[in-house]
Amino acid sequence: MISALKGTVGVIQSINTTHYTATVQLPEYNNQITEGLQILSPITFGNKITSIPKVNTPVFCIFLEDDTERGFIIGSYFSDKNVRSEER
Repeated sequence: MISALKGTVGVIQSINTTHYTATVQLPEYNNQITEGLQILSPITFGNKITSIPKVNTPVFCIFLEDDTERGFIIGSYFSDKNVRSEER
């Protein structure tokens, strides 16, 4: 049976460049901070592109069911709310 996926927005708290993971604070889940979630890559196998989001970057995550420890960081997103004031 395939598990249901649930998504939420979070903010990167720390990164691990060795394991390509990051911890994420989840406002929708009482600001819980996850364990290291795997950061998904846009290209796989031999042509990997490494793009690790920086701390404080908003990201979209998916989780298997309601288990916030079994999830992945899909990627970051752009909006006027997450542009630093010096970039405007």
